[in-house]
Amino acid sequence: MFTVGQFADLAGVSAKILRTYDAAGLFSPAWVDRWSSYRYYSPAQLPELRRILALRDVGMGLAEIGELVRGGADLRSALDRRRCELERDRREVERRLAALDIRVALGSDGSVEPDVVVRRIPLEPVATMPIGLAPGGDVGEAFYELESYVRDANARAHRPP
Repeated sequence: MFTVGQFADLAGVSAKILRTYDAAGLFSPAWVDRWSSYRYYSPAQLPELRRILALRDVGMGLAEIGELVRGGADLRSALDRRRCELERDRREVERRLAALDIRVALGSDGSVEPDVVVRRIPLEPVATMPIGLAPGGDVGEAFYELESYVRDANARAHRPP
């Protein structure tokens, strides 16, 4: 049997963590001296503690780990749910990094640039036409010709071109 300090050293955690897990009902000592209240742990308890630490490492909360330890929840579905949460968090971090990169790039020459807002928009069809095909190479005429084609095809966008 190991004391709380010895077992904590063996497991690579603090004695405070072991006391916290005991108070939360996650991981109890193998034996508690009723006179001194000293906690003693068995080496056979190490895999159970490692499991709890692995779940904490992926960011699971103590309440959810408690459900898993007590057998009231499905480990596979809990891990799948955590994966979805982490992927959502990763997308948010990637969005923030992209916004940061834009701001850093804009200010790299020392100039003060206006803020840029980058938003994702849904895909929508786009009509194009080489300007060289317009009568006389007139850009305005090309625009009107393309606009007429889109109107006649009944492919008008929900907003102005």
